[in-house]
Amino acid sequence: MHLVPYSWNKVGGKKTIDQTFTGTENKGFAHAKVESIFDTVFYQLGKDPARRYTIIQIKFFQMWYSRLEPKRKEEVKKIIHDGQVEFAQGGWVSPDEACPNYEDFILNIAIGQQFL
Repeated sequence: MHLVPYSWNKVGGKKTIDQTFTGTENKGFAHAKVESIFDTVFYQLGKDPARRYTIIQIKFFQMWYSRLEPKRKEEVKKIIHDGQVEFAQGGWVSPDEACPNYEDFILNIAIGQQFL
């Protein structure tokens, strides 16, 4: 049996997308700093090819990936190509109340898949 970790961070809510990504405006709730999660996870994945990680929110991955230096982007691509990362569902955001009908769900998936 293998444990495959993942993180789920809501896109929107009490904090803006940027505040959740950078960890600003905590004010006693939602101490997420998604940027640091990806930094740490991909560093650890690079150290051990047996490790795996699942990404659900493509929006946050896109924000993180777009800020990387070209050399680091190539390292991340290799980690993904080697099968250490799985993109579950592949939508821009998780399809909960953010996608209340089928048209929103399809658009959400299409936007996430376009980036991937």
